Amino acid sequence: MGIKRAMKKIAIYFLSILAAAFLALFIFIRVFPERAVSLGDKIKPLAGLIGEIEKTINKQRCPECGGAGRVLSEETEPCPMCKGGGYIKSGFKDSGLMHKCPKCAGNGVEKKTVWKTCSSCDGKGYIER
Repeated sequence: MGIKRAMKKIAIYFLSILAAAFLALFIFIRVFPERAVSLGDKIKPLAGLIGEIEKTINKQRCPECGGAGRVLSEETEPCPMCKGGGYIKSGFKDSGLMHKCPKCAGNGVEKKTVWKTCSSCDGKGYIER
């Protein structure tokens, strides 16, 4: 057995013991809340942490933004080259030759992709169950 494999097994064993200790503490606090408070100030922060974990469990990733809190959105605005007309003059002043704007391909609008706050989760990235 390699050293990395042995270290991995030790780490998994340690984490399982730590998880079991937190589970036992959680059950103790739930079953004997009056005794948990009497244990002193060292238990109170852990009880708050467990409450935060419970709140986190009741949250679900926003399906609209995938938990990012923002979504890509396309906005349009008038093309700055042709000023929304779609065509620009070429040649001399009075020649009057017109051709499609190379920037907007004759559409007259320029599309921009911007990030906007997700409307489903208000930018939090999760929704309450």
